[in-house]
Amino acid sequence: MTRKLASIQQILSVQPIEGADRIELVKVLGWQCVAKKGEFHPGDLCVYFEIDSVLPERPEFEFLRERKFRVKTAKFRGALSQGLAMPLETMGVSGALGDDVTEALGVHKYEPPPSWRQEGRIGGFPGFLRKTDEIRIQSVPEVLDEFRGLSCYVTTKCDGTSFSYANWEGEVYVCSRNSRYGEGNNVYWDAYLKHREALERVPDGLAVQAETCGPSIQKNRLGLHELTLLVFDVYDIRKGEYLGGPAMFAVCSECGLQTVPVQDPDWHMPDDFTVDDMLERAKGEYASGYPREGIVLRPNATTYSPTLLDRLSVKAVNNEYLLKE
Repeated sequence: MTRKLASIQQILSVQPIEGADRIELVKVLGWQCVAKKGEFHPGDLCVYFEIDSVLPERPEFEFLRERKFRVKTAKFRGALSQGLAMPLETMGVSGALGDDVTEALGVHKYEPPPSWRQEGRIGGFPGFLRKTDEIRIQSVPEVLDEFRGLSCYVTTKCDGTSFSYANWEGEVYVCSRNSRYGEGNNVYWDAYLKHREALERVPDGLAVQAETCGPSIQKNRLGLHELTLLVFDVYDIRKGEYLGGPAMFAVCSECGLQTVPVQDPDWHMPDDFTVDDMLERAKGEYASGYPREGIVLRPNATTYSPTLLDRLSVKAVNNEYLLKE
């Protein structure tokens, strides 16, 4: 399941905002956002734009010009708003529930300008690896049912830049989220050189994926004093699948690689656990005192059959982090 920045969704509920005469809260999927009062009724279809969508310059979006047409987490009259819901007729689109209209409406994802060194790009992201990108729980709230009854591990989402490493068919691959890098003035190669001894212990056919954190990267919100790799995944290239939790942590331990912090290695979801509960659990701070970015939830085993996602893995981003940003 890929992220749909703009899609046709249903208004699940409409709620008043205390003290507000012109706006109200509407719920879409697991998100809530502010809309004009009376614009929607429960059951209506809408075009829902996720946060971090950058919208085209159209009259309907003129109110977002000061934000450079970017949809962000915000508060209105004390109510949290995450996303933007617009009537289908206003957007001039039609379709069925769940249809992706991102391309049709000219929407693209906001990418913050990097503050770190990234010279030395030598190609695109290799096709034998999978790009690192977790879907937010609010976009697939029903997926929580697939976690119930499974042993899961919960990790802290660390705020840095994505790093992938593989020694495949005799060739070293050092990559960012979207590109391959070689020797040069870039943090990816620096991270590889700093952790080379440990990375070269990784068994053939396995790729390591980590967050590169430290000075000059994403404002160094973790407060680290040096470039640090924090591994969150190990990918089996030959099988085309990720290792389960215990196997991933075992590889890292044997190779001397540090992993992202583990909040709970064997967590079982309560029957009444909700999206709001997961968002509450995402709250907290890094050791630096800065609000942490959030958490990631995955099953320990790989012997399951996900139906909504090709891999059972979701993140919950800390709303306090989003508001501070």
